Amino acid sequence: MAKRRPLEGGAPGYQKWFASEDGKHYRGLSQDIDSVVRHVDRMDAKINHAPKAGNRSGWEYAGSIPLAVLVDWCRSNGYTMDQWARDEGGIKAKFMAHIQTREFHKLFRKDGRRLR
Repeated sequence: MAKRRPLEGGAPGYQKWFASEDGKHYRGLSQDIDSVVRHVDRMDAKINHAPKAGNRSGWEYAGSIPLAVLVDWCRSNGYTMDQWARDEGGIKAKFMAHIQTREFHKLFRKDGRRLR
């Protein structure tokens, strides 16, 4: 494929891009998931394993879902981000069932508790 040309900046490791090859145009989204996994590890240690004095409000960290994962799921299932945002037909519940599979376990807290 032709060289990807970045379209806009954003969060570190997150990039929208455009490419052309053989008269066809492509645009896409890529994201470095490793930085998200490191963030999940840091936040899990900082919040969920903090002593009572350091977390007086009892906050819990569940995990982080990269935007690229959500966009990819919406595209592959024929949904738009607008439909997902409005939760048409229970789309968010379908996505949550998908994201809580073993494939994405590194995006959630380490004690095995899942989102409700």
